[in-house]
Amino acid sequence: QARIGWTPIAQLNFDADTAVDKFTQENGSQGEGAAHAIGIRWMPISAVTASARFRTQGRSFITVSDISTVTTTNDTRVQDYNVVFTPWPFLTSQAGVILEDYGNVSAASAINTQTRNISELTGLSIRFPASIDLGINFERKRTRNKLNGAESPKEAWRTRASYPLMGGGQLTYEFEVERNSGE
Repeated sequence: QARIGWTPIAQLNFDADTAVDKFTQENGSQGEGAAHAIGIRWMPISAVTASARFRTQGRSFITVSDISTVTTTNDTRVQDYNVVFTPWPFLTSQAGVILEDYGNVSAASAINTQTRNISELTGLSIRFPASIDLGINFERKRTRNKLNGAESPKEAWRTRASYPLMGGGQLTYEFEVERNSGE
């Protein structure tokens, strides 16, 4: 695994990382994979941060059993865009979109999954003077099967409240409501 970053000016940051692995199990099954990512973070003014991250990941597996050998390959390509707005130190809002192309193919079976996933995210957090933190996030994800065009949406609302306790620790309450239509 390797990671490198570059900050030419205080408001701009670039980074890149890569990881490669390979394994063999006692039964002869094997796998290998590689993941690569590049990112950029830009802060044009102190209240706004924009970021983009691009990732690819590929993995292949050869599974050995008593009667057969199965080869499975999966590939993922992700584009992740975010904007964070902090107009005051106690208020932060964020919005983002994630575009993901996913594929999973097995040569010895009928597995052939090809999807395009689009996630839209938005959130708001408030920190009160007594260190009480409140937050709410909304995420909508649509998974579209590239082979037959079927779409499976998912929506989730997440809320969070936290309060620091005397003597250390933190009291946190989280609540999530999800509507999942087959994602």
